[in-house]
Amino acid sequence: MYPAAGRCGGTRRSSDETQSKYLRDVERFSTWLGRSPNTATAEDIRQFQIERRKAGVEAPTMNSILAALMFLFTHALERPELARKLVRTAHASKNSETTGNLGG
Repeated sequence: MYPAAGRCGGTRRSSDETQSKYLRDVERFSTWLGRSPNTATAEDIRQFQIERRKAGVEAPTMNSILAALMFLFTHALERPELARKLVRTAHASKNSETTGNLGG
């Protein structure tokens, strides 16, 4: 018998929270895209990332969104070629500004 998740570090709750966040982030991408994510192109992904950064989305939040989209494209939609187009955002040091490598 396995111990209850609440007594073992909250693993089940963390998993549920991650799933909820992934769903929220995929929904945001879908809303931004205006159509099914299955129709997304590499350029759509690049533009989404650029616009999120311009909107002031910070690196940890952006990387959380990217994790959700990586899961979506790799596992749910079986389009790993799009997951490879996602660019993780580097965290800025206290003395420098992060620009990322998104082009454009």
